[in-house]
Amino acid sequence: MITTTATMSPVSRTRRRQSTIHSALSPRMTSAAFASLHLSVLSCLADIEHSLSQLESPLHDFDLGQAICKSELKVDEVRAWARDGLEILKQIKAELRSHLPEFNIDSTSVETYVSSCLHDLSDSSSLKRVTSCLPELPRLPRPENYISTVSNHLKSLHSHLSASNTLSHMTFPSFPSTAKLSELIDMMITSDRLPAVLRARAMSRTEDALGKVAIEVARAIERSLHGGKLITYGDLPMEWRNNPFVTYGYRFIPLSRWHLIIASIFALHNETLNIHTHLIPFLLWTSSVIFTCFGSSIPSASAAVVDTPILAFTIFALFTLFSSVVWHTMAGCAHHRGMVICAKIDYVGIAWLISGTVGTVVYYGFQCNTQTRSIFLIICLINGLAGTVIPFWDWFNSSENKKWRITIFLSMTFSITLGPLVQLALLHSARDTFAFIRPVIPSLASYVAGLLFYATRFPECVLPVDSPRLAWLGGGSHALWHIFIVWAISLHRDALPVLKDGVLGATTGICPLLAE
Repeated sequence: MITTTATMSPVSRTRRRQSTIHSALSPRMTSAAFASLHLSVLSCLADIEHSLSQLESPLHDFDLGQAICKSELKVDEVRAWARDGLEILKQIKAELRSHLPEFNIDSTSVETYVSSCLHDLSDSSSLKRVTSCLPELPRLPRPENYISTVSNHLKSLHSHLSASNTLSHMTFPSFPSTAKLSELIDMMITSDRLPAVLRARAMSRTEDALGKVAIEVARAIERSLHGGKLITYGDLPMEWRNNPFVTYGYRFIPLSRWHLIIASIFALHNETLNIHTHLIPFLLWTSSVIFTCFGSSIPSASAAVVDTPILAFTIFALFTLFSSVVWHTMAGCAHHRGMVICAKIDYVGIAWLISGTVGTVVYYGFQCNTQTRSIFLIICLINGLAGTVIPFWDWFNSSENKKWRITIFLSMTFSITLGPLVQLALLHSARDTFAFIRPVIPSLASYVAGLLFYATRFPECVLPVDSPRLAWLGGGSHALWHIFIVWAISLHRDALPVLKDGVLGATTGICPLLAE
């Protein structure tokens, strides 16, 4: 049966690319290339060394005397020239033997031998603890890093020999030509073979990493029975691991079985509560907005309820809830790119929720100063746009950068909040400003409480090691974070009709602009 590339799995394609690279430029062939270079350089240097040794030897005084007569050079000058050349040769040969291999060693056989001797050392964590206590050892020199060095040394030798080229060719026809040395240098610089070997090593490392991920994904899909069974945290590929305190209840469903991904919304797993704590409020508030905007038969009542800032904030909140539901649903997908994109869209929703929350305070706080209000609303818009771009940077979604994500979102919040509050205090007073924002303080407290759970991963971080750890429903720190977010949104929506009275309305009961 013939298997085409189109029908091959990603793992098969990866393994095929790896086998092609290793067969074309395998470690054995890489060693052979460096060993061949080693022999070529030594062969060239041996001829030069033999001739220089003859010039330096007293046994050749007669021939050297004839050379001096023809070239008008002194014996001491010629011998000094030969000794200097021999010193350069000696240095090159010493470095060459320590940096470039003289023979081939099959790396596969070495690895097999080492693994057969160390088969009992299966606990890699113990080895890591031991090595962490050892002093850091210097890195072993790699042959490819020495290529430019030996090339420079050969250039120096070439220049030294060329300085007395007349002597070597006119008087000693048997003296090897420096053209051979020059050709060897050009070969090292322009040869396709050595750069190909170096590129192949880098490509091989990249392919090995990609192949490792593909194998981990295939293994996780197999253990999950192609999405039909929950797996453990240790079964997940490294790119899917997020919370080490939740050790079981993970979905791993291939994207081709998308219907199982959708159906998992209503199944039991460690994301169940994370999904439904935002899905249920999303459905309820969406129904409320639709009924308010299109279901009321009384135009005056509809106009009284649907205020522009309230409607805008509700839309931003609904987008945040929906993007969260999509992300936690796709967290169980075996397609890495699709999962990551949904996670980034979730962060975008958080950014717009921040901008929408502050925007409502700005809108109602500066009702009597429309120009100032427009400036701060534009800043909120820019903040939302920045929050749309930043999550799509590659580093942003990494689990190790969680603290940086929190820092960025807090910075975004403070950057668009402090300015309007200070300006309100200058226009009115600190007391009036505090009275104005007092209705949103419970909402702010709810956001902060949820953030604490999100950042600390409490309570799962203190659960016993052998506990199921919220495997079937979730209910950990992230679900609590969701509950506090929903509560904060609800509290803020309830506070908006009070904020509508403006800063002066909070103390005197009426804003001059609204009274006109």
